[in-house]
Amino acid sequence: MSVAFYEVTPGIQFSTSKWVVDYSIGYRDESAVNENKLSREFFALQHSIQLNFIPNSNFNTRNTVTLRDKSISSAFIGAENSDRNALLIRSNTDYRTNSENWSGNLLYEVNTQRESLMQEAYIEVGPEIGQYTWDDLNNDGVEQLDEFFSELTPNEGTYIRQYLPSDVLLPVIDLRASIRNEFIPFAFLADENQERVNFLSQIIFNSRIDINENSTTQNLADVYLLRLNTFRDSTNTISGRLSFEKELDILPSYSDYDLRFRYSQTRSLNKRSSELQQIFLDAAVGEFSYKITNTVDGVTKIFSSTNRTNSNTIENRNFDIESNSVEQTLNMTVNRSWRTGMALFYTKKRDLLSLNE
Repeated sequence: MSVAFYEVTPGIQFSTSKWVVDYSIGYRDESAVNENKLSREFFALQHSIQLNFIPNSNFNTRNTVTLRDKSISSAFIGAENSDRNALLIRSNTDYRTNSENWSGNLLYEVNTQRESLMQEAYIEVGPEIGQYTWDDLNNDGVEQLDEFFSELTPNEGTYIRQYLPSDVLLPVIDLRASIRNEFIPFAFLADENQERVNFLSQIIFNSRIDINENSTTQNLADVYLLRLNTFRDSTNTISGRLSFEKELDILPSYSDYDLRFRYSQTRSLNKRSSELQQIFLDAAVGEFSYKITNTVDGVTKIFSSTNRTNSNTIENRNFDIESNSVEQTLNMTVNRSWRTGMALFYTKKRDLLSLNE
């Protein structure tokens, strides 16, 4: 822990009604105790540039680039404490059309840092908050990762799962990017005198793409430039995820009815000290909500999904589950402070992996 430091960060800014340009340079010097005396631990130099552009109410973008160079004194250099450079880029953009039939957001954030490889651990906490059970499969009295399973009934599990940092510290580049859009494709057909046109004009289509990549790759341009074919690589990736979702809302303006269709897909890879796990998830949902009376409403859902998981070391985590279900929910409002309901559902699941064996 540092005992003393001083820091100075002068800067200069230029701004107009549409532009903001800001540059700052920071210097930080920290001292810590070494051999019973206060000695310089490190000094860091940081450059930061901010560029904002807001031409009108339909578009704005805010961007920051920060470069930090940290130099450790020889007395404090160690396996977990060494010279390092860090680069942070962050961009956040909002946009929409004048007719407001299209709006969206674009987020891009990337950072270089050092990060520990996580290790999986199970801690016994009791049935009150436990979610996992231990089954000593080989009767050796030793808790092993492949002997923990999710609870099947409430209060059955006595363990919780946590991911703790290991002793392995790695230089990584961490990326988070997303694109979100909302379309009202037939907004131009709006006409209060034609009921069919009103129906078309209020249809909403939403889409979302999320990209996360935490990698040890030496070719940083692959991550900075979003070369997706290099992501979720078993050699370099610590954790990575690509997901997208599409939703069609057909009756959003009707108070008594609503009909929605959603499709989502997720691909992820997680590397831990004990295993390399890959997850593939596809899901499609149709949802119809409706009002039966002034106090009773219902929701009907049809759900289909495929969940495939591969682990290179823990055999019982390899599965390929196909699931189809129907759910019917009825809710009743008794008064302002009392609302009750019931749900019935039918689900059919099968493990395609076991069928193919």
